[in-house]
Amino acid sequence: MFDWPVVFPATKDRPVLSTAAATADVRLTLDHANFGSVMGAGFYGLPVMKPGDFLRRERAAGRLV
Repeated sequence: MFDWPVVFPATKDRPVLSTAAATADVRLTLDHANFGSVMGAGFYGLPVMKPGDFLRRERAAGRLV
């Protein structure tokens, strides 16, 4: 899937992020305990953010009214 290694401490969350990176434009989550290290920074180009942050971003970009 990736040409580079995925280094993520929580084994159960690796498939979630890998699948999202392959199929989604953004990963929305409230699970700060497991995904906090990639929130804001992203995961290999995939934005990982809270739903409210996503809505604010989309509204600011004019994609939501």
